[in-house]
Amino acid sequence: MLKDNGMLITTVISKYGLGFVYITMAKLLRGINKYYYHLGEIIKKLKATGFSDVKIIKLNSWLHVPWAYMVVAE
Repeated sequence: MLKDNGMLITTVISKYGLGFVYITMAKLLRGINKYYYHLGEIIKKLKATGFSDVKIIKLNSWLHVPWAYMVVAE
């Protein structure tokens, strides 16, 4: 739950490349279910719940994680 005019910041793992390996290993080794949503679907869902400004930032650009994205929604 966010305060009025709060900001949501989260990460999303890609289901491709090393992201697929990460998701699979989390399930096999730790029993953790990780889910993937297409970036367009994330934007659509966040806007439908009232967020007006949704940004997707590729973490490869500055953290060198080619299989993850940061989502910032206001």
